[in-house]
Amino acid sequence: GRAGAPGIALSFVTAPEWNLMIAIQRYLKLSFERRTLAGLKARFNGPKKQKSSGKAVGSKKKSRPSTDEKARSRQRNKKQVGKRRRPATPPTGGNDGFAPLKKRDPGR
Repeated sequence: GRAGAPGIALSFVTAPEWNLMIAIQRYLKLSFERRTLAGLKARFNGPKKQKSSGKAVGSKKKSRPSTDEKARSRQRNKKQVGKRRRPATPPTGGNDGFAPLKKRDPGR
């Protein structure tokens, strides 16, 4: 860009920026002149296939084979789970006065 100053603006466009350049051309309703500079020969000259908008055509995604719910197994089901650890403090009998109150039987 020129930042408002008169003169010629040069922009280098890489392959990932191609669609952005096309969008700018469409917005400004201009066609940018493409030039090559000595010693800076580009390997990318635009996408082989283009949409009507001028943007590159995306690659088709491969369809994944459907798997049954039963055939698919979760990672958590496959894991080897070792023996569970005992709690650090054994459960108390409740005679120390700090245990919560027990529910009464409704039949009493």
